[in-house]
Amino acid sequence: MKEDPGADPDERLGEAIAAYMRAAETGRPPHRGEFLSRYPELASELDLFLENHHEVDRLSRPLREWASSAHHVRKGQIIGAYEILGEIARGGMGVVYRAKQAALNRTVALKMIRAGRVATDEDVQRFRTEAKAAASLSHPHIVPIYEFGEHEGQQYFTMELIEGHTLDRHDRDCISEPREAGRLIALVARAVHHAHQRRIIHRDLKPGNILVDRAGRPHVTDFGLAMRVEGGERLTESNIVLGTLAYMAPEQLSDKVHPLTTSVDIWSLGVILYELLTGRPPFQGKNQIDTLDRIRKKDPLPPRGLNRHLARDLEAICLKCLEKEPERRYGSALGLARDLERWLNGEPIEARPVHPVVRAWSWCRRNPAGAGFALGAAVFLIASAMGTMLHLAGKRAAEAATMKGLVFTARFASSVILNRIQEWGTRVETIARSPELVGLLSEWRRSVKERPSADPEELKGRPEAKRFRPSSTPSPRSPWW
Repeated sequence: MKEDPGADPDERLGEAIAAYMRAAETGRPPHRGEFLSRYPELASELDLFLENHHEVDRLSRPLREWASSAHHVRKGQIIGAYEILGEIARGGMGVVYRAKQAALNRTVALKMIRAGRVATDEDVQRFRTEAKAAASLSHPHIVPIYEFGEHEGQQYFTMELIEGHTLDRHDRDCISEPREAGRLIALVARAVHHAHQRRIIHRDLKPGNILVDRAGRPHVTDFGLAMRVEGGERLTESNIVLGTLAYMAPEQLSDKVHPLTTSVDIWSLGVILYELLTGRPPFQGKNQIDTLDRIRKKDPLPPRGLNRHLARDLEAICLKCLEKEPERRYGSALGLARDLERWLNGEPIEARPVHPVVRAWSWCRRNPAGAGFALGAAVFLIASAMGTMLHLAGKRAAEAATMKGLVFTARFASSVILNRIQEWGTRVETIARSPELVGLLSEWRRSVKERPSADPEELKGRPEAKRFRPSSTPSPRSPWW
């Protein structure tokens, strides 16, 4: 077994014991040495558990053998007016047999309490509840009850025999055919609405409690955990949380006491639809505690994230059923059925994707501590961002002021230089127009023509030329420009 270094030792011990018990219930308990080798860090605790378990098993074996013989049903045995033909299925509370009613020459499904004569009063009450609830309903997609009776202290009831399989064997077909999933859940939702109209909440809707006949028609069964809405009366007299965890609504798992409504069944239908579309439940934790926490606090991954071929409208319908707040789900199972039928017919649906702001607000309401931490982190990040922006703005302003000063200095220097150049140009122009310079140049040209071989140095030595000779060095009293 792959070890989770972050797992709590008590949780790992509980998971190991649960794994052993599940295997033992199937009649194939793991070998002692092989089982202990899977959990080397828990070897001493598990070894003590196995010793105690074997001792309890030894002491209770006579009682279990008596209980088994007391309610064991054999093929060909007569139960009331029915002949047992064989076993169909076995659940946590009851066993369903195929039986023949000779008087009417028909084959039926006969259900008995699994515990037989050692059944508790609560087991008997739940069994009667199932028969009573189903018998009060008449719908083409709810398995009808025929008769309730008692045989040698063991109660039983008969119902229509549905030739087919449970919905959980339909998963693979629905993943590739989303329309089939929509069709099935629409029919189941109408059947559930029929029960709700008669003030009965199923409370244990799951694929194993929905039978699909050979014609592809679904049938709801197993009303053992049903609750009658009148005055909040529970048909199952117990304060223990009952049901299958993966399909239970958040309000069923809440530590606060508030009346359940028909919306718990709508949630369960949403979980079933999600599972049909994606092949996995919407809330799947490492263990039951983690799964329970996810159901109560976390949103499911959108189905399109697991099956990209799904239509957005079908995803919206599914997620509307899985809203944490009951009032945000469909108002009735009939509303769910009609929306699925609209989608199947290519019509606009009522469900719409939840806006991210609304979803975030709902998350904050469910997780006030996490929301406070997130808000503090957001405020810190915003303050840090604003501080950084102000620092950068101040730095840029300083750089802009420096650049402005440099530009001003450059403009001033260029203006001074331009003025000096203009002044030099005026002086050169004035000198070029001087009569003395013009006369000197005329005399020089004339002398050159008369004496081509004249030495220029001789001309430089004349007094007139000395008047226009430039100084070799600039005056120290005036700048270079």
